Amino acid sequence: MSSHEVHAGDTLKVEADVTNAGGVAGDEVVEVYLTPPHSAVSPRLALAGFERVHAGPGETQHVSFTVDPRGLSQVDEGGARAVRAGKYRISIGGSQPSGDTSAGVITQEFTIEGTQELPR
Repeated sequence: MSSHEVHAGDTLKVEADVTNAGGVAGDEVVEVYLTPPHSAVSPRLALAGFERVHAGPGETQHVSFTVDPRGLSQVDEGGARAVRAGKYRISIGGSQPSGDTSAGVITQEFTIEGTQELPR
């Protein structure tokens, strides 16, 4: 992750290495999920990006995602979209984060400072 503190309006870069530990070539869909601070209208998880990667046996592929301000934003009860201050979690792996560390999903916390309104 590019930073553990992000200013509203900045982008967040997330990177990971994906290794094929098997003996046969295969594909993996790497997914990035954002968990925003809880509010009456916030989603539990928001898909922030995904990419299919191919890796041969024992091969490692590097993946990189950039989450822009719109991807970090939320819509409030009045319909206004904004990047809002608070503690967030970003997860990257082959599935949704479940809290099970054996599932190969890595989760890190970060903080957004300030607020930036975005156009609808």
